[in-house]
Amino acid sequence: GQVYTYAFTAIGSPAPVTTATGLPAWLSQVGNTVIGTPGPGDQGTTGTITLTASNGINPDAVQQYTIDVQGPPAITSLAPVTTATVGVPYAHTFTTTGNPAPTLSLTGAPAWLSLSGSALSGTPGPGDVGSVTTVTVTADNGVAPIDSQTWALVVAGPPGISSVPSLSATVGTPYAYTIVVTGYPTPALQVTGLPAWLTLAGNTLSGTPQVGDLGTTGTITVRALDNGIGPDATQPFQITVSPTHPTGTWDSSTWDGASWGN
Repeated sequence: GQVYTYAFTAIGSPAPVTTATGLPAWLSQVGNTVIGTPGPGDQGTTGTITLTASNGINPDAVQQYTIDVQGPPAITSLAPVTTATVGVPYAHTFTTTGNPAPTLSLTGAPAWLSLSGSALSGTPGPGDVGSVTTVTVTADNGVAPIDSQTWALVVAGPPGISSVPSLSATVGTPYAYTIVVTGYPTPALQVTGLPAWLTLAGNTLSGTPQVGDLGTTGTITVRALDNGIGPDATQPFQITVSPTHPTGTWDSSTWDGASWGN
């Protein structure tokens, strides 16, 4: 993209005639000047260019040289995919052009991702699910301008349930269980098998059991539904409803054992 000019001088008597051979297509000779503008496809070292000065008196004068055509860096590969999956290796290989050959550098990457040469690789762990980072790979070879690719990288993960329910309730005492689902995209929540005294609002199961609810419930099943990354996560459990314990004071000297619980 920049004009190259080489004006040379030939001496001798009679005045020499000059010729240039081996010129690349982007160069031409105009009198005693070699001039031209290289394009992106001309990067690299030319073949040998030979300048000859001849005036009929031997020997001819000869000058040979090559030209190193430098060019700015460019990343020519497609941008990496924007989603990584927990436990699955993530990899991308970059291709570049430019002379000298560009060096790649990585910024903004999460701890699990690294760049070695032109290869980007890593495997996200469970703690990375749902994280979104802005990653940039830059190509630089000392010739302006530099080139870079920037993308948002999100870590997807299968559904999971990280909360643990209480398995006991007491007559007349409010019971609550807030369900925590994990995974990205965020899985939908489904609960089946609820007893009549329990309801689901948002992610919270709540209710107050009565005397008629004494005993153990049927199986309640919490599901974090398939989010496209993995199958449903299920959490089955039962709640045992106990009576209210007696309160107050009593005189052990008058207790005959038969009236306990009456």
